[in-house]
Amino acid sequence: RANISPPLRFGIWALFLVGISSAMAWGHPQKESPSIKSVEIGIEGNFKLGFWTNLRITIEGGQTDQACLLNWSAPDGEGIAAKTMDPSSFVVEAGSTVVQERLIRVGRRRPEILIELLGDDGEFYDRDRLRSNQLNAGLMRSDELFVVELGNDSGFMKWVSDRTGQSDDQPVQMANFTSPLPIPTDWLALSSVDLMVVSTSDPSLWEPKYEAQWKSVTEWVRHGGALVLLCGQQGEIVSSAESPLKPLIPGTFESLVVQTSSAGAEMFTAAADQLLKESGASFTASKLVDVSGSIVAYEGKAAEDLPLVVASTYGTGDVLWVAVDLDLPPFSSWKSRANLISKLMDLIYPDLIADDTTRRGRVGHLGYNDLAGQLRVSLDQFSQVIVVTFTSVAILVTFFILLIGPGDFWLLKYVIRRMEWTWVTSVLTILIFSILAVVLFNVTKGSRVQVNQAELVDIDATTGEVRGTVWAHVYTPSLKKFDLWLDRDNEFSKGIGRTLLTWQGLPGSGLGGMDAQLNSNLMQANYRSQADKPTDSTSNRLDELAIQVASTRPLTASWWDEMKGPISAQLYADQRNNSLHGDLTNPLPYTLDRAVIFYDNWAYEVTGDIDSGETISIEGQTVEKTIQSVLARRRVVDGNDVSDPWDPKSNNIPRILEMMSFYRVAGGRNYTSLNNRLHSDLDWSSVLARRQAVLFARTERPIAEIHNGDSSLETNYDQHTVMIRILLPVEQR
Repeated sequence: RANISPPLRFGIWALFLVGISSAMAWGHPQKESPSIKSVEIGIEGNFKLGFWTNLRITIEGGQTDQACLLNWSAPDGEGIAAKTMDPSSFVVEAGSTVVQERLIRVGRRRPEILIELLGDDGEFYDRDRLRSNQLNAGLMRSDELFVVELGNDSGFMKWVSDRTGQSDDQPVQMANFTSPLPIPTDWLALSSVDLMVVSTSDPSLWEPKYEAQWKSVTEWVRHGGALVLLCGQQGEIVSSAESPLKPLIPGTFESLVVQTSSAGAEMFTAAADQLLKESGASFTASKLVDVSGSIVAYEGKAAEDLPLVVASTYGTGDVLWVAVDLDLPPFSSWKSRANLISKLMDLIYPDLIADDTTRRGRVGHLGYNDLAGQLRVSLDQFSQVIVVTFTSVAILVTFFILLIGPGDFWLLKYVIRRMEWTWVTSVLTILIFSILAVVLFNVTKGSRVQVNQAELVDIDATTGEVRGTVWAHVYTPSLKKFDLWLDRDNEFSKGIGRTLLTWQGLPGSGLGGMDAQLNSNLMQANYRSQADKPTDSTSNRLDELAIQVASTRPLTASWWDEMKGPISAQLYADQRNNSLHGDLTNPLPYTLDRAVIFYDNWAYEVTGDIDSGETISIEGQTVEKTIQSVLARRRVVDGNDVSDPWDPKSNNIPRILEMMSFYRVAGGRNYTSLNNRLHSDLDWSSVLARRQAVLFARTERPIAEIHNGDSSLETNYDQHTVMIRILLPVEQR
């Protein structure tokens, strides 16, 4: 043991401590640039193939303030990686934590999602990757239904679980959140939600910090969402002028009522037991006056005494307002609560739980089980492209084999009598068939780029809001890269809002379907898209989108805008027979032809075209029919009531769009044998059920067109179908 002096020993200890501190600092250095802390997709990890959903990225700041950009990649409906880029930068302050939300669509069942954090000059900062095994738990099929409950357990999730548990195939995914925090702040990220139930009894739900989430829910309903709003003890807060949900309330809040009679609730539920069993028992309900919807259940002698259930619409969405809290006594302990929920579900989403496995097999050979698939196949038919069938190819191949084999032998042995000439005849045969193949290819595959497009333009006469949905198929006979964007006519609209052009996926597990078990490769993004901003009215671009030889690229787009001027319509319904009367004016700068006005169970076919600015009268210029006679082509033949069966192989695009527009009214799956889940938000059947009218017509003038770079593809259009829907208010007299 060496004898070390105290000063030397102190120095050694000092050096040791300095070394330890340096090692610790080296192992955990403070990062100079921002970095990705975490990435979440969907609503708490739940997302559906083919639908917009939320991408939430948490970023930690570095040593200095930095301007950053985000890039993210995901497989599209073809399994090709699509890379999306921020159009502008955002600032991450030093030492701070920033949460950024983006929109994303995933088109394959085994996706990998790549996120990159860059400086505004393109400098690489950080990268994160979500692999397929991290995403499988919350990934839903494109045709799966998604039910979300916000707030305390009201029994809806158990009801859905019990119903889906009766089938081997569970077509519904459920999620319950006690806080609105997981809800995206962009309503479009809620597009995968089929039904939302909001239980309002917890006061913490209405803290100001959740205002953005509730506004998102309101906008989602306005654009076609379905909402059950359980509004009991917190009715005054939810209905206040400051509440983001105020537009969803179908009336004016008057007061909270302590109700000691439950006969109305029991009658509506068809309950076998009483709700209020003990003497003096009661429940609290929110009372509305000046109700704008249909009062389905009530307490008292008249519906206006205490409305319990009100069915209404907001925009094109459905709202079922319930005046009590089902998560609180006495409803939470009521044995008939499940029956009550079943009644409510029949009102808001009657076919939420349906066993369609038998119908699915009837059209499985077509490769699709959704109306979106039928529309996609119809748009793939180009007039200058001849589809060569497998039988034709098989016949040509068989003929070639017979000619180059037995045919060549017979020719040389019995006609030419010189077997060594096989080197000449074989080469000639191969050359001739090669030339024939090239000629047939050029003849059948066309010589230029072609575009087929369908448009559905929706106008709300009350709010002036306009929505456009576009399906476009771009065909090219040769390998080519495109820089595509959507240009639209702003002659009747203000030219504001947002436009999203993106890929189109095929629902289902058939060949090329999004639900098929195919791998995706995200090592390199095959094309790029500039991200959309809610305040940006210009369309995003799909840059360097490669389309293979003699192939089609299906695309879809959505855009939102506002009308420049008001829509003139004075329609009223005679309550004695519920017939429609009045007149309306064509607000568009286009002629509308083959127009039909749908109202309740009636359809009014307009005799002749409606010119721009022309006013027509319901009484004098329409023919009244039942809605089934128009939608299901029902008529009387030899005294029998018959209808034309739906042809899943039909390429009649206006007819397909008509069925997508009024799917449930026409009979839904029972009539078409197909689902309508990919575009369920386009079904306006519930609008008719709430006593509003819809003008459905066709126009020859295109409203939106695909552009490639600086040039329009106008001359390349082969088909262009434009359907107009105008939602019209109806006064009850």
